[in-house]
Amino acid sequence: EPGAPPDIRNYIVRLVTTIGAAMTFAGFFAPWIPQADIANHFRPLTLSGCIGGLLLTFALRRHWLAINLVALATINAGLILIACIFAAAPAATGPGRDLKILNFNVYGANDKLAEVGKWIAAQNADIAVLEEMTSRSKPGLMPALQAAFPYIYDCNCNDIVIASKRPWTASNGQTRTTSLPSWSWIDIDNGSAGKLRIIGLRPYYPYRSSEQAVHYSWIETQLTELKQPTIVVGDFNLTPWSWKLQRLSHRTGLVRHGTWARSWPAQDNWPNIPAFLIDNVLTSPEIKAVSFETGPGLGSDHLPIIATIRLP
Repeated sequence: EPGAPPDIRNYIVRLVTTIGAAMTFAGFFAPWIPQADIANHFRPLTLSGCIGGLLLTFALRRHWLAINLVALATINAGLILIACIFAAAPAATGPGRDLKILNFNVYGANDKLAEVGKWIAAQNADIAVLEEMTSRSKPGLMPALQAAFPYIYDCNCNDIVIASKRPWTASNGQTRTTSLPSWSWIDIDNGSAGKLRIIGLRPYYPYRSSEQAVHYSWIETQLTELKQPTIVVGDFNLTPWSWKLQRLSHRTGLVRHGTWARSWPAQDNWPNIPAFLIDNVLTSPEIKAVSFETGPGLGSDHLPIIATIRLP
């Protein structure tokens, strides 16, 4: 504050700089230390903190302390721009073959399932992928889902349910373990373009970073081997700024359809900062982006996402 002693002013700026440097450089160790990737999820907040600290140095007339904050802000801005490279290209204006996809981590203890069912039906999506469809949530939501979608795939081996307006020609799923993520898929007919594979997934959480890294190594292998157009939908438990998600796009060629949004946490009292988008849609690069948005709070710790994509 302006009336604070000079040593306190310097201390505040140095503290901001130290925290900014720790958050900035911790993420660089993510390729070797899986836990370090957690720092990358906060990249936009770290950038905002560095900019705020920079403004503070000028307000306190401590210009000589600004050099480090300028460097930190530049590094974080550059890393955010790198993440944007993996975003899906926008579709050309005009008509096209669009597919509307909805994803929602329902939350196993959700007590607003009737409201969830009404909202999902109102979206008129072509595909809905739902996670945490547990023995508690299924009875309350499946009737509404079946009324809105003629085709429901539930392998009964994990908590993922895929609902479709189109029939599928093949399907499969697997249980989540320490070495494998929850993973379900269907193939639908895409006309002259052949089969279109739609995959729902739910790997482990960031606080189980080592197991999450194993999951993503397996996911990379599976997606690299696929030769058909692919759509991956789910609770990735990674933000666009994470090293694991960027590596996944780099190695598989898949592009991301959501960047500047928040799907977690869903609580109304949480600031609406477009930073923590851990639910997303990834597709083959020939599939273009039309729109991406988050839905309302519906009793889960996640917000639903809705992506409209343009098929080739």
